[in-house]
Amino acid sequence: MITTTIFPGRYVQGYDALQSLGDEVLRLGQRTMILVDPFVKENLLDSFLPAVEEKVALKVELWWRMFR
Repeated sequence: MITTTIFPGRYVQGYDALQSLGDEVLRLGQRTMILVDPFVKENLLDSFLPAVEEKVALKVELWWRMFR
């Protein structure tokens, strides 16, 4: 079951909720940048990246690179 809570922003949770990330990002525009840490890049990124890439133009950046 996927649950959505609406605050000033949106909070979505549930089994495979990351698969709906592309649709959620699309609500905000056609292009996005995702900041990830090394753990997310190595362990999670591949699980949701295709779902986002099929909906919007995307750039992925490692957060620690931005501060070097």
